[in-house]
Amino acid sequence: MIALVGILLYLKTAERKPLYNLTILTLLCGYLIYIAFFNQKKKPYLSGLSVFTVQFILESLFQLRHTGLIHHAHIPLALTASVFVQRRSFVLLMLVQPVLHIPELLTSPEKSSLWLLLFIYLPSLTLFITAYKNKRTIHNYSEKLQTLKREAQIIANEAKEINEDLALSSHIVKEEKLKSEIMELLNIAQKALIAEDVHLFLQRDTGFRCYLSTSEKAPSVEDGGLIQTVLKERDARVVFSEDGEILDSGYVTDAPVRSIAVSSVVDQEVALGVICAESLRYRAFNEKDLEVLRGIASIVAQTFHRHRLLSVLNFAGSSLKILHNESSILTRILDVEEMIKTITSSIQKLSGAGGIVLWRRAASYQVYTSDKLPLRTEKVSIKKLRGTLLDRIHTYREESISINELSRFDKKNPLPEGFPPFESLIAMPLFVNERLQGIAMAVSEKKEAFNQSHISLFRVYLNQASESLSKALLHEEIKQLAFTDGLTGLYNHRRFQERLDEELKRAERYGEPLSLILLDIDHFKRVNDTYGHPAGDAVLKKLAEIIKRTVREIDFPARYGGEEFAIITLKSRARNAEKIAERLRKTVQKTVIKTEDTEITVTLSLGIASYPDDATTREALIEKADQALYKAKNSGRNRTVLYREILNSKL
Repeated sequence: MIALVGILLYLKTAERKPLYNLTILTLLCGYLIYIAFFNQKKKPYLSGLSVFTVQFILESLFQLRHTGLIHHAHIPLALTASVFVQRRSFVLLMLVQPVLHIPELLTSPEKSSLWLLLFIYLPSLTLFITAYKNKRTIHNYSEKLQTLKREAQIIANEAKEINEDLALSSHIVKEEKLKSEIMELLNIAQKALIAEDVHLFLQRDTGFRCYLSTSEKAPSVEDGGLIQTVLKERDARVVFSEDGEILDSGYVTDAPVRSIAVSSVVDQEVALGVICAESLRYRAFNEKDLEVLRGIASIVAQTFHRHRLLSVLNFAGSSLKILHNESSILTRILDVEEMIKTITSSIQKLSGAGGIVLWRRAASYQVYTSDKLPLRTEKVSIKKLRGTLLDRIHTYREESISINELSRFDKKNPLPEGFPPFESLIAMPLFVNERLQGIAMAVSEKKEAFNQSHISLFRVYLNQASESLSKALLHEEIKQLAFTDGLTGLYNHRRFQERLDEELKRAERYGEPLSLILLDIDHFKRVNDTYGHPAGDAVLKKLAEIIKRTVREIDFPARYGGEEFAIITLKSRARNAEKIAERLRKTVQKTVIKTEDTEITVTLSLGIASYPDDATTREALIEKADQALYKAKNSGRNRTVLYREILNSKL
């Protein structure tokens, strides 16, 4: 109605006031276009009608004025509307298009119908379909984004509420990677404890079940029994069965188990499950084995905890993605030295500045830096920390230090000697098992280089690094137990064989010599027969102490077996190894070993072979050294013989 009134006013006064009436008509059309394109959400049913009204006005003007330009103006309007209007408005708009062309359809129906099809319907339909698909795609992307945000929020909320036994299952993102890490720990436990199999039982949302096992067939869980008692009490136990199979273990296996060592896996007061080592032998485990199992259980708990933290970081922003990547690197490292170097590199990536780690070693801190950071010191004594900013962490255990303009700091020497004059600093403690083990720093020569976001990222990363370092240290201790002779504290025969093979490959690669010393206690059987086996053990322990004091720091001593010992002397030929051997032999000869009942003196026979002069393979080198030892025994004992001397005597 408004449109018709506007047209009549225009036609009636067009001759007298053309500019005035043209303005009114333009405003009217503008209002209708606004309804059509920009007010769809409030009045969607008006969109199609509004566009049609504008078209009708234009077509009416054409019919009255017979201006060709006006006649074709409504076509682009219909095409443009096809992109913006909703589906029902589009259908309505297309249905009323023939009304605009009634005169043409009456006079020339075929030609006008074809014209409508080619210039109105087909282009409009194409544009509408394309626009509709784009809208649906954008809508789908928006829904996926919202779903992702909801999932991220759920995980974040659950990560803050780890206070029940069943909370574990909802946090693990990369199950296969987690299983691989846990399986490695179970294999270490199996070797360290000399167990038939090791199982990990977890409390999951599906119930208490075997999560991983070194056995091909995982055991089935029964109600009650030992493992669930240990889980409930968060304890560790060793159980034996003298008469036969243990019947109340709480799980069923095919083999008759006679010894079980079991420890609970606890993460921040939450009992996750139990780790269980079994053996077919009676009294296969002791308290020392139980301590090893407790250590592995602690690493397992830390591994689960670390994976839960990483699952939270998966949904964070770009800075948290970097944090996630750097934290993930730590999970693959078990060597402490390599992990510290990785931490310095990660600090650099997280802060965009230099990374420094001071690692505690006795009465000083070893200094590790990221690439291209100019430091003139590799070690800082605790005494030199006094009076510096870092002493606030070392002595007073401050949680963090953040300064963005060190040049204005009131202390004369804010950093230890050898540190360049940095302007910005973040420093935080590295705690391992609640003990201060290091100080981590991000440093920059620029003022105001760090903000609160850097500090938050730094704190989260160092919490992760502390857990990973704890795992690495425990791993080293467990590996040490697996490779160490229980009586003497020296490396055992298996580790000796592995190390000799490694050192021979290294010597070949760098063209360096090495020598092998095999030594044997003379008449050791007589010591055992005369004074008893406890006295013999005392002799072995004392000899191990003397060997540790006598050899160089780079050398590798081991107990070869029984009363035989082996020493790998690196970067030394036979004559250099002979000096070490003679020094050891003379020291032992002069040493009086005191026991509860008597005093004992012993002597040594030693044989030496060298790489590459005497042998080039591990087996051959051991054989040549053993021949030299045999020669020393047969030549009167208490002496050192070089394999080269045996060859020379035959010539």
